[in-house]
Amino acid sequence: MKKIDKLLLKPFLGMFISSVFITVFVLVMQILLLHFDELVGKNISWSMYAQLVGYIGMHINPKAFPLGMLIATVMTLGNLREHTELIAMKSAGIT
Repeated sequence: MKKIDKLLLKPFLGMFISSVFITVFVLVMQILLLHFDELVGKNISWSMYAQLVGYIGMHINPKAFPLGMLIATVMTLGNLREHTELIAMKSAGIT
């Protein structure tokens, strides 16, 4: 693996994992808030709520991964542009 690939992959993976978790959380909370009136007051145990959140999370993952990829890519390229590393790579003929 080239050094430039390691330089780009390390910050991208960190941002990708965190942005996927945040995206899943936001989308799960959106679904739970849409159905809040149907869930509250039905005398359901906490384990059933946890199971529901798990099922919703599995259902949301195919939507969350592309959003996480987009957010991580934009943030990584923005960070490279902010520190003028992208300009240095272009002038060296890497990209």
